[in-house]
Amino acid sequence: MKVTVLGAGVVGVTTAYCLARHGCPVTVIDRRNELAAEASYANGGQLSYDFASPVDSPGVLRRLADYLLVRPLGIAGPIQPIRGYSITAPAKSGAPQVAIIYLGRKMVFSRIGLNMCIAGFADASPQSPKFAQERRQALVHCAQNTLPQVADYLSISSKWADVRPSTPNSLPIVGESKVRRLFRNIGHGMFGWTLSAASAEGIVREIFCGKGAVIQGKAA
Repeated sequence: MKVTVLGAGVVGVTTAYCLARHGCPVTVIDRRNELAAEASYANGGQLSYDFASPVDSPGVLRRLADYLLVRPLGIAGPIQPIRGYSITAPAKSGAPQVAIIYLGRKMVFSRIGLNMCIAGFADASPQSPKFAQERRQALVHCAQNTLPQVADYLSISSKWADVRPSTPNSLPIVGESKVRRLFRNIGHGMFGWTLSAASAEGIVREIFCGKGAVIQGKAA
């Protein structure tokens, strides 16, 4: 069985890996030349077991809408693009080797090689480029005030602002769509790194056994 996976983020790559382990020739398609070069990279690679608030928390759910995922096929799902932000700067000598999550400000500091990746904030509504720039600058300001000693904030190498597809409860949609042999593994939001392995195994089970994934627990 030949399989094509759309998206080379952590979810797409993990899904491709699980399928390849089961003997499927897999082709991964992405608009970038690198793997995990967008939201998966900006996420910092941390596992968010108790960090990300559900999108359906009060004040957010009322702004959600059903977005067509594959418009020509008429496949709809409760997916909202949630805009996140991150910066990457050289790590200082005293920077931690493990990720630090600051729940009070909803921020994560992740060491990736010689750099620190700092991510935070989530906006549900469409934003202007000017607003995105202001939010990135606010992230830099919060990072400097929170952990000034972990990174060289005067030498920031990249600033990222883009959207992550998320479901209302921050748990992914996993399984076959109404179009035969078209499977969805989407809507992880901030939980891409955390849930990618479980949702990939769920897709494999459904393809080979007709049984979807069971992802237990509450996103909170």
